[in-house]
Amino acid sequence: MIYNEYETTYITRPELSEDVLTRIFEKLSEIVTRFEGELFVHDGWGRRKLAYPIRKHNHGIYIYLNYVGPADLPKELERIIRLDDQIIRFLTVKLNSNVQPDETREASQARSKSWIERRIAQSAERDRDRRPASN
Repeated sequence: MIYNEYETTYITRPELSEDVLTRIFEKLSEIVTRFEGELFVHDGWGRRKLAYPIRKHNHGIYIYLNYVGPADLPKELERIIRLDDQIIRFLTVKLNSNVQPDETREASQARSKSWIERRIAQSAERDRDRRPASN
């Protein structure tokens, strides 16, 4: 079977609880495994301000998924996402075609680790810039 690597980023309504976010993730994760795919990275980016209002929301909770699977997997995943009114926007991107899941898992985890380190550094820099200057 031919596997492709995909990433899906979705934005949920900002007022959702952790339980609801977990339920949404479990539902999407179940679809990935049902279609013989493998989920590599699940990363919550937190609550952020949207560039423009979406369904009267100015903020949203961003979640990133990185996975491999057959070509029909993202179609089904997007179909389920469209049916869920808790998710206000999503985007799926095909990263690579005809990949080996083991090699892709290592590369995606390394990518995820570097993103996390970069976000921690950016957060520390923002916190340093926000501190009042001492005289």
